[in-house]
Amino acid sequence: MPPTETTAHPANIQYPSVPPGLKLLQLKFRVLSALSSEWAFKAAWEVFTTPRRLPLKTWETKALAHATQHWAQAESGRIAYYEWNGSGSRTVLLVHGWEHRASFWGHMADGLAKAGFRIVAVDGPAHGLSDGKRATLVSFAGAVQAVADAIGPVHATVAHSFGAACTAGVPVRFNQAIGGQLPRLVLMSAPSSTRKVAARFAHLLHLPPA
Repeated sequence: MPPTETTAHPANIQYPSVPPGLKLLQLKFRVLSALSSEWAFKAAWEVFTTPRRLPLKTWETKALAHATQHWAQAESGRIAYYEWNGSGSRTVLLVHGWEHRASFWGHMADGLAKAGFRIVAVDGPAHGLSDGKRATLVSFAGAVQAVADAIGPVHATVAHSFGAACTAGVPVRFNQAIGGQLPRLVLMSAPSSTRKVAARFAHLLHLPPA
């Protein structure tokens, strides 16, 4: 006999309650939106472009102990970047995502350095030790561009999430002095649409369409 079809019922999922801080933000934007959509937009844009600087973890400190710190100058200010195995034959540039920093690449940097590569990882603007309090796609890409121009030929770039969107979407121009070709590019968890990211943010804060 053929198997009997059954209707699947979704399991009851218990979602955590909304954090008090988020409730306060939602209330703030309800009030601002009632007064002026322009004020509400400016305030929301400030929240959207302001990353938190999270405390340094122990494993990050250990990762940076084997790196040499350098600085590059971008329009957003001074940009910190780190180098592992400076004598490596080919350079791999690592670009972190939102609210991360160069030290988050510690494990990968160690493995690639042991494989003979020179590793460079950047602190995006308003991230890590780099200058600034706010970051956008354009300013972040500008910081990556400044580092890419400073370190010489880049054999490969690995970029994650927001960093992937900045690197490939703005985009960053690599190896301009030697023809502008980048042999290898790896994008991890790159957003498919910046518009959708903004829409999720607006939904989270209950922002009205205006």
